[in-house]
Amino acid sequence: GLGLFGESYLLFSIGTLRPLWEMLYPSCFDEYDNSTCPRPYLSYKSITYSVVLGVMVGMIVLGVLANSMGRRRGSIVTASLMAGGAVSLTLASLVLSNSPSVLFPTMSISLFVFGIGVGGEYPLSASSASERAMGAMKKRREREDVLLVFSMQGVGIFANSLILTFLLMVTKHHDDANDNNIGYEYDQSTLLNIWRIVYATGTLVLVYVLVSRILHLTESEVWSQGRIQRTADNGGHDMQSTWRPSEMTLLLQHYGVRLFGTSATWLLWDIAFYGNKLFQSSFLIAMTGEDASLVDITCASAINAFVALLGYYAAAAIIDDPDVGRLTLQQTGFIITGTLFLLCGCLSDRLSSTWLVVMYFASSFFGQCGPNCTTFLIPAEIFPTETRTMCHGISASSGKLGALLASVLFNFIGEKQLFLFSGYASFIACLITFVTIPETATLDLYEIDKQWRMILDGRKFEYEGPANDPKHLSFFE
Repeated sequence: GLGLFGESYLLFSIGTLRPLWEMLYPSCFDEYDNSTCPRPYLSYKSITYSVVLGVMVGMIVLGVLANSMGRRRGSIVTASLMAGGAVSLTLASLVLSNSPSVLFPTMSISLFVFGIGVGGEYPLSASSASERAMGAMKKRREREDVLLVFSMQGVGIFANSLILTFLLMVTKHHDDANDNNIGYEYDQSTLLNIWRIVYATGTLVLVYVLVSRILHLTESEVWSQGRIQRTADNGGHDMQSTWRPSEMTLLLQHYGVRLFGTSATWLLWDIAFYGNKLFQSSFLIAMTGEDASLVDITCASAINAFVALLGYYAAAAIIDDPDVGRLTLQQTGFIITGTLFLLCGCLSDRLSSTWLVVMYFASSFFGQCGPNCTTFLIPAEIFPTETRTMCHGISASSGKLGALLASVLFNFIGEKQLFLFSGYASFIACLITFVTIPETATLDLYEIDKQWRMILDGRKFEYEGPANDPKHLSFFE
């Protein structure tokens, strides 16, 4: 969980530190000023796109490799990439702060490397947490542990906002000389130190994660048992050398609809979720007022992050309730957030700022206590162990593709159309969830592995276990 904390802390800092970068390097955010940045504004865009691209690469490549290298080695590789990228970012803020034309390209490369590690962390943390819960035989609350691991992402986001707000307050730069100018009276050296402290804090966490994984992390018992069983089934040949294209064909034949469902719902959710984040500043200004100082805005951002964090914990508290389950939680979350988006799109001109803030906080809460958590959990449950990280990585990378598409497409439509589009995406995702994704709340995941081994042996129709029970199958299946 600490790995997810560290990656979300640093990823979120790209957005929270932007106001500081705009004050330190105004020409880099002005498309008409070429004085210090050769390609103004693209400097920041390159940071955003490079980390998203790195995350997508990591999700697929490390997700596939983790099936053969194991959870322990895979987790060490992801931690090494994240720690290395974080160290590079911190050093860049120390050494290159006076050369923005070199600083931002260096940060882009560092964030690409960091993003690869982040991408691998998603499938590995989900699969490892799910398998450790299975190995401990926590029949009742096993999936709660998976979501508590994922909730560390929310803790990291909240910690980032909290630390930045605290640093701005203790440096006493939140009282601006000009009430109509919320940033230009800040001392440059102080802003540089705040930026460095924010990065250094995240770097220390990720270095600790790397060292602790090298010294203390053990291999997933479920993955090890599956490897032993697979090796025995293949006449003593190591399972990591026996993965063939024909097995990929079998996987798509028997689990392809599920993979489409997890990928499509994650993609659509990230489109809708990104639409929410795209206009976050508008909601924060509605909460703090037009003349809000930088510290006021970061305080509002911290409050929003705390509300979202409550959503993570609410999801963990009810995910194992048999009356709720994964499908109900995901579908309900999509319906509520989709409705909120449509209301914002249709009634934004008639709603007061108070109602806008309430609806924004509600979307943050139900987005976490719903699809943001379940799209992470479900791919870690409905596929066989030896393909789990690969399928989770494909699903998660589809989500990042959705975020990337949204960041490009939403630049060409208005605010009202953006909210309507996000609402429609949520409702379509709800329908896809109903059709393609099974409920596994009461299913022992060893049964999926047992079924998969019989499929590989050509004995699919001999399996008569609970994995074939209609209550554990999707509507399509």
